[in-house]
Amino acid sequence: MPISGAQRRRKGHDWERQVARELRQWWSAAKRSPQYDQRSDSSKADVHAGPLMIECKRGVAPHPLAALRQAQACVDEATAKGEPIGLAVSCCKLDGKNQYKPSEAVICMAWGDFLAFLEEVMGPPRFDRDGEPLATPSVG
Repeated sequence: MPISGAQRRRKGHDWERQVARELRQWWSAAKRSPQYDQRSDSSKADVHAGPLMIECKRGVAPHPLAALRQAQACVDEATAKGEPIGLAVSCCKLDGKNQYKPSEAVICMAWGDFLAFLEEVMGPPRFDRDGEPLATPSVG
């Protein structure tokens, strides 16, 4: 039996709340964005968590790249307004059993953003692209 528009919206909002709840382990202020208020909907991603603007999609066949483009448009708009937002991410989940289990979701982000994220977490690269150690400046 097909689900109604209201049920579909509730399902999506439940997923957004679950994503925000999971991310509060790292960013206590992680929250689902109200989608319908006085501001333009185009400037808001579904979830804000620290430097992340996340578009959440859930369904039979969610489109992670389309969601990523949507998140990137939110980042671009926030950046143009001078807001300190860093990374666009899409978080997609297939419908079915374990529908609220976050480990069943996938994320998508731009390669350059992923490399910047790695550098933030791991520090600067220690090897070149051929796997050879980078020269370290001598302290003297």
